[in-house]
Amino acid sequence: MPVTLDVDDRSVATLLLDRPRKRNALDREMLESLLDATGRLARRTDVRAVVVRGAGGTFCAGADIADWVAPSGPLAAELSKLGRDAFAAVAALDVPSVALIEGTAVGGGFELALACDLRIAASDALIGFPELRLGNLPAWGGLARLIGITGLGAARHLLLTGELVDGVRAATLGVVTAVADQSDLS
Repeated sequence: MPVTLDVDDRSVATLLLDRPRKRNALDREMLESLLDATGRLARRTDVRAVVVRGAGGTFCAGADIADWVAPSGPLAAELSKLGRDAFAAVAALDVPSVALIEGTAVGGGFELALACDLRIAASDALIGFPELRLGNLPAWGGLARLIGITGLGAARHLLLTGELVDGVRAATLGVVTAVADQSDLS
């Protein structure tokens, strides 16, 4: 499974995006696996918190571009709905969720981090929405979440410039709640 669910002896669950060779890019299988793992997690009563993180030193490189090269209209709509549903399930969890961002959290990866209650980033992480440069917009609910978290000014800046900010700048913008050294995120 490209997303694994593990619960430790402190009742903290970890949702691990486990596709490191693709920088944890979100393809259909990964989105379905995330939706499934989140559903299983939502049914548990022994979990007190959830950590969402990526394997291999990167949080998530966003949507797998291979799925978006030239999708038909119905396929694009289906993948967009699947991503929205998966991230809405993360946002709806009854326990606090924390995204641990190392490496990159861009595009859909940034949207996934925004679905979490808190975001902790490595100081050298890269975070943002590069979609505009590709002639696209965030489609998985992240833009509305970003506006709710940072306000319209910072959201406009990140969306319209496509700037990828490091963890320190992300904290200044209110995107992340804390910054840590890479070694502290292990």
